[in-house]
Amino acid sequence: MSDTLYLQLDQNIEVTNPHVYLQDIAALSMSDPKILNRLRVMPVMVLDETKPGRYVMSVSDLLKKIQKENNTAVVMITHDLGVVASMCDRIAVMYAGRIIEYGTTDDIFYHPHHMYTKGLIRSIPRLDTKEHERLVPIEGTPVDLLNPPAGCPFAPRCESCMKICLREMPPVTQFDDVHYTQCWLNQKEAMEKGEANE
Repeated sequence: MSDTLYLQLDQNIEVTNPHVYLQDIAALSMSDPKILNRLRVMPVMVLDETKPGRYVMSVSDLLKKIQKENNTAVVMITHDLGVVASMCDRIAVMYAGRIIEYGTTDDIFYHPHHMYTKGLIRSIPRLDTKEHERLVPIEGTPVDLLNPPAGCPFAPRCESCMKICLREMPPVTQFDDVHYTQCWLNQKEAMEKGEANE
């Protein structure tokens, strides 16, 4: 495999050592902050110089390799749930700058509890169905971060909003050692089961 990472941006930018390419990207982005925006939408891959044009490894594969080799964590900030599903062990779902649900990848994708997380999952196109399913958008507009509400920031868009959601930020509702939400609906369900956090 090549020792060169090519970033396909407006022009090819050659990064000489793929194992430290993150630092190189950071340095490049300091000189031109628009690079990170272009990286977001442009394909980035490692090419094999011995076979021109041959794709060897995606950036996500390279990140996994570096993570495994160095026994380290990778923090990803993205709206791409496909990347999240393939790359992450744990997920923090954020809305308006707050973590509203946290759990393992399986918790979030197969057992979501917060209404925002459920809305995100409903908006993912599915390839495993025979019929075309209509994607369900999350209604409403995002909260004004300059004038945030007193309660849950998702309350104005939540289909299960209760009066308390508009007044107070909910406490944490813990489902297991890892999985939790901040949602009054989950808190109410836990109280009914006798498990609510005081």
